[in-house]
Amino acid sequence: MLSQSTIKKIRSLHKKKFRKDFGEFIVEGSKIVEELMNSDYEVVSLYSTESYPGGIQITEKELKKISALQTPNKLLAVVKMPSFALDSAKSALILDGVRDPGNLGTIIRLADWYGIEQVVCSTDAAECFNPKVVQASMGSLFRIKVAYTDLKTYLSSSGLKTYAAVMDGEESAARMKNFNLIMGSESHGIRDGLDGVADHRITIAKKGAAESLNVGVATGILLDRLTVIS
Repeated sequence: MLSQSTIKKIRSLHKKKFRKDFGEFIVEGSKIVEELMNSDYEVVSLYSTESYPGGIQITEKELKKISALQTPNKLLAVVKMPSFALDSAKSALILDGVRDPGNLGTIIRLADWYGIEQVVCSTDAAECFNPKVVQASMGSLFRIKVAYTDLKTYLSSSGLKTYAAVMDGEESAARMKNFNLIMGSESHGIRDGLDGVADHRITIAKKGAAESLNVGVATGILLDRLTVIS
């Protein structure tokens, strides 16, 4: 049986303030926990409604008390937050003000699909350990370095070609093994000044009447255009 103090502590990790205070976050669901267990992330504790190696068996009622999901799925892990050293010589997705957790999770998953090892976010972007981001990444979070920093400073230290996704850019771009791609939020785009550090401004040509694309969709299209698949 879970103690009230344990329930209270795990439930507190639903909120960013307490994730930061404890340096921990939660991971839920059978598939995502399996991805976690195959990664280098440090698992603090593991709870399961069924027998699971190294896990603490709990009831479904107890799982509902600690879960951030409306429909909990068998497993919940409490995990230590890692810290990463970025490598400005490697490809990166540069996210300026992408605040929606679902979009960030999708972009992390796209980075994993296209072999981009780093996602570099502005300090006001969604937090990657938000339960909604973890769920949307479908386990890709455990293979991608996500960090928060001043984007201009980061880009100034990178010798890679940098592309900025804008509405009035060029429609074609060369495929490259290593590059930076700056993406802004759907509503605001890339903020003034940041696209000025890019070597190339690129866009996605449209035929219909839609005003904009979801940032996750746009990121996938541009990664497919830029990435060398070999």
